[in-house]
Amino acid sequence: MTVKLKEQNELNQKLVYQSLQFVNMNLSMLQPQSDQTNYSRPAGNKGQAAGKPMFDSKA
Repeated sequence: MTVKLKEQNELNQKLVYQSLQFVNMNLSMLQPQSDQTNYSRPAGNKGQAAGKPMFDSKA
């Protein structure tokens, strides 16, 4: 009886592990991880010349 119970437990562990892998795979497909977490300005978009202030303080 204990051998059968042990085999059943091992099978259940494998099934739970496979189920978790399936859930994790689906979550990663729905929410892909971005490569970059910080904002950076695109290379071609230079909104302002270097060294020139954004606001005119002489006003």
